[in-house]
Amino acid sequence: MLNYNEIDSFDDILHPIDFIEDMSRSYNWKCQRNNEDKASIAFKGQYQSYDMVFVWDEELETLQLSCMTNICFDDEAQNYIPTTLMSINANLWLGHFIFRKDDNGNGQLVFRHTMSLRSTSVQSGHDCLKSLIDTAIQECDRFYPLFNLVQTKDVSNPAKLNLALSDCHGIS
Repeated sequence: MLNYNEIDSFDDILHPIDFIEDMSRSYNWKCQRNNEDKASIAFKGQYQSYDMVFVWDEELETLQLSCMTNICFDDEAQNYIPTTLMSINANLWLGHFIFRKDDNGNGQLVFRHTMSLRSTSVQSGHDCLKSLIDTAIQECDRFYPLFNLVQTKDVSNPAKLNLALSDCHGIS
């Protein structure tokens, strides 16, 4: 594990993906280094398991996070995705959701956020990465009930959709 007190700047670390690997070890997350500029982490959220992929862009000094949900949508449910994502993304301050299809036509919701790490200190870099991960988990968990309504095509009641879009605080 890296000793962050011995490093003056985030740029002194060999590579930001090394930092992701080190952070995942400290939290006991399953991490796989795909290549020099890419790593994947798997862990459990409130409703489901997530796969996060981190991609480093050396030229831009940015780290992109893509957090994949495991909710599947049939063709009919996919018709509701554009309107749903517009409603969600209009209210997000950090990151956004996209819907993408694989080669087999299966759709997947992905939360994406890109962060600049230019001129970042080690402690703030660690804090930024932790915040990036926390934001992805919170947003995916926050909108899971709405995605579940879309998946089951239970979208005919506007009041139910508005309730699923609203922020709730506390536990009942």
